[in-house]
This record gives sequence, C-alpha cells and structure tokens, in this order.
Amino acid sequence: MPPAQRLPRTRLFVSWTPHPRATAIAEALGASLYCPQPSSKTWPVPLRWLIKSVRTVWYVGRHRPDDIIFTNPPFVAGVVLLALARTSGARVWSDSHSASFNDPFWRRFESANSWVMRRCAGVIVTNQPLAELVRSKGGRPFILNMVASQPRRPLAGERQTLLAPFSYAPDEPVQEVLEAAAMAPEIHLTITGRAPESIVKGAPNNCTFTGWLSRSDYESLLGSASGVLCLTTREHTMQMCAFEALEFGVPLLASGTEVLRDYLDQGGVVFADDHSPSTLAACMQRLWRDHDQFMADALVAQIAMFDRAKMELATLEEALSRPRDSDSQASLHSVDR
Repeated sequence: MPPAQRLPRTRLFVSWTPHPRATAIAEALGASLYCPQPSSKTWPVPLRWLIKSVRTVWYVGRHRPDDIIFTNPPFVAGVVLLALARTSGARVWSDSHSASFNDPFWRRFESANSWVMRRCAGVIVTNQPLAELVRSKGGRPFILNMVASQPRRPLAGERQTLLAPFSYAPDEPVQEVLEAAAMAPEIHLTITGRAPESIVKGAPNNCTFTGWLSRSDYESLLGSASGVLCLTTREHTMQMCAFEALEFGVPLLASGTEVLRDYLDQGGVVFADDHSPSTLAACMQRLWRDHDQFMADALVAQIAMFDRAKMELATLEEALSRPRDSDSQASLHSVDR
C-alpha cells in the first residue's frame, strides 16, 4: 500500500494594522492575509485590542491554518495566537518591526515581547542587530527585507520631483526636511501622508502635499520620482520606502545609520550623515543635480538587491516548509550573515 501523501501546509498572515509589508510577505509565502476590521480609533486601546482578539480567534478557529505569521507590534496579537496554537498545533511566526524593539511605547512591554518571541517558531526582522537581539532573548531570527517578486522599471513622470513618504512618526525628521527644502528652492519635493495642518502651513512653496494616496496612485508617484527620501532617527530601523524604491530602481536619500548603510550598499544612494537642514539640503541638491548618474547606479544596484531578497525569502520558505519536529535542529541555521 503506497504511503499516504502529506497534505500541503496552510499559512495565514494576521496583521491587526493593514500594512504593505504584511501584504507583500503574505503574497510571497502563499499565505492568506487577515486584517480584523478596524474598531473606532476613539475607543481605548485595550478595548480595540479585545475586539481584534475576538475576531482573530473566530477567524483562526474557522480556518485552522498550520502556520500563522503575525505583525508585531502589537505583541498582544502574538499572545492570542500562541494561546490558540496550544490547542490547534499551529506554528506561530512573528514579523517583528523595529518599533517593537525601539519605540518608547512598546519598549515598556519588553518582557512580554521577549516572552512572545521565545515561543514563536521564528522571528522575522530586517537587520542583523535586531536578529542578534532576538537571539539574545531566546528567539529564532530570520532576516527578510524586500519581498517584491520582480524588478520594475522607473516610470515616466510629468515633472521632476523628490518624494518624501512620511507617516509623521516620531522618528521622521519632518521639520528638518521642510527647512532643507526652503534652503534648496531649485528642487521640488512631494510629500505623502496625512500631514498635520501646521506642517502644511509652514512648508515652503517648493513642497507639494498629496494627502493619503491609494496604493496604485502611490506607486505611480514613487515609480516616476527622481529620488525617494528614506529618513529615520532610530539606528536599527529599516525603511519600507527603501524597499519600494528599490523595486522601481529609483535613487535614494537615506539616513546614514549603520543598518541602512549596511543594507543599501550597492549604490544609487546619497547618505545623510545627520539630519540638520543644511546637511539634508546638500544631499537633496546632490541627488537633484546628478539625478541621471544616480538613476543609472540605482538600476545596477537593483539587480544585486533582488538577488539578496531571493536568498532571504528562500531561507524563510525552507524553514516554513520543514515538518514541525525538525524546527529545533534547524534553529542554528536561521541567520547566517
């Protein structure tokens, strides 16, 4: 009698906040994506978490996936999923953004976050320092950055512009960028996101605010930009807009942190050693003035970056495809670089 064939494992990505990275990873790994319907932002955070927890329990109980990946923060989603996994036998994986380690709000819950990481089958992070931190907490790290399936070519734009994709998070030097733009009136800067009224009113004339954009409109703007600003004041924070720019082969102006310099090491990037307006203005002027050369360098770098992305994704895919009983033997090989 022939041996019974093992059914393919099913995968689910749970993200309590809709995020492009969650969408991209779910698609790359062949996972279903579940984002619980948002509750009112005016409700207290514990009540919102409770509602999302109930909806997550219902959805997971209905679909019973073999592997569940979740976006962290919030770590609370991991607590819920780990509890469910005790009865379902599912493996839980955390896609841990840098905020779960270095945002002042989430650092208050470091012990709880470490508890979750130790119990996950794997913890996905974007850089080596965070991987080492995960390992020091007893977790099993995997590095995964860009997850786009294939390179895309830059798009033809109606006007030359630099793009600043802002979420107005505390680590973004928004005011410094506006002051830098005022010092470089020859450039044009397009700023996305829901900007506070005070920011819009205080911006120089060479800045345009788009407000919230649909995904297709944002990609159209990004793909036709002369360069993309990827700036953060936090040392171990990767930039989603850097992955998006690499996908289109668009040059970057990036913060000169160790993490970003290490990752964006193939060319097509201007690094800002600090976020003073004068430094940022000089960097923007350089990217604006030498745009053609930076664009050529970015398209060359794009090839190497996609090769790196494929290797990172293959390592994670291999771990997800292993039987559950082989996880402990594989844990030593989760991060090699």
